[in-house]
Amino acid sequence: MTNAEYWLDYWELMLAAATSPTWRRHCQSQVNYYRIVREGERDDRNGDIADGGVDVVDRGSGGDTGRAGGGLADHKVSFRGKNEAAWARLMDVLGVMWKYEALEPEMARALRYLPDFWLGERLAWLEIKSERPTPGEIKVARQLLEADGHPVYVVSGWPWPKSFGVWVFAEAGEAEVVRNDWGEIALAQLFDCGWAELRAAFKVVKKRR
Repeated sequence: MTNAEYWLDYWELMLAAATSPTWRRHCQSQVNYYRIVREGERDDRNGDIADGGVDVVDRGSGGDTGRAGGGLADHKVSFRGKNEAAWARLMDVLGVMWKYEALEPEMARALRYLPDFWLGERLAWLEIKSERPTPGEIKVARQLLEADGHPVYVVSGWPWPKSFGVWVFAEAGEAEVVRNDWGEIALAQLFDCGWAELRAAFKVVKKRR
């Protein structure tokens, strides 16, 4: 039994016995955390580490829903950028459902813009950039918010700590810019996960780069 498996068993027992809502939430967060760590340990043992630079992820396809979990994928997605593939892997680890380039064609043509991910359960768009977004890219993200009405998150960089910035377009006006720990909090809110779960997922994805 690995260290993660030991603690996963422990927190599952604590969760089963918990009666306080606050304590139950804490136990569930710990269970989720150690499940992620356990999967990372299994990948290491099985040698299931992706080659650096791979830009194909076996989750979803061209508007099909991406899902987390083991087992065989239904489709393969060819991403336009390697960091897009890395962020897709992060969402898979966290169990976040996503669709790739899912904006309606008519709106995409009108805006001349096709955002990367639609997060259906979170009702938000996620755009991935390799560098800080340009004024033109910020403008078009704001236009998408105004046209579609759903929040737009623009993320630059890679899915591991202190390697990305987040621009949040949630209402008319200037974007909220968040980085480092605050950026992680913004992503935890977007992905509906705990901060510890997000950090653990970062580690899993970074091992597979």
